[in-house]
Amino acid sequence: MENAFLVRQLQPFHSNLKKRLVKSPKIFVRDSGILHNLLNIDSEAVLEGHPMKGNSWEGYAIEQILQIAGSQYKPWFYRTHQGAECDLILTKSGSPFFAIEFKYSASPQLTKGNKTAFEDIGAEQNFIITPGTDSFMISMNVRVCSLWWFLENVMPASD
Repeated sequence: MENAFLVRQLQPFHSNLKKRLVKSPKIFVRDSGILHNLLNIDSEAVLEGHPMKGNSWEGYAIEQILQIAGSQYKPWFYRTHQGAECDLILTKSGSPFFAIEFKYSASPQLTKGNKTAFEDIGAEQNFIITPGTDSFMISMNVRVCSLWWFLENVMPASD
């Protein structure tokens, strides 16, 4: 059972694709402080070496974006059994508006699975969001940026 204050469920995004999609919801702890406490992560040094560091970052970033997105967008995720994935899709009026992949990396790479997912989804804008990096185009239709850049430059402008 979902406790809306502690965890958030993202439902899988699906359209008329002829692909085998993962259909179970994606669940994450909404508060990274609670997650770190549950995982016995009590310092930044412990977090840096922890195998859940990327998951913690992803959950934190999704929650920050959804707090600003409000009810304007509906959140989803996308994953196929062949390995194509996108961590967050924000739809507006039923159409994919943003497709976002989160990477805890100083030099993120666009993987084949991410590229395939972005193509499958067909969002108006595609992003790879990292904890801190300059904003730049990694391919013709995918921008790499920091969470803060995205929140300040993309979300308010999308109203």
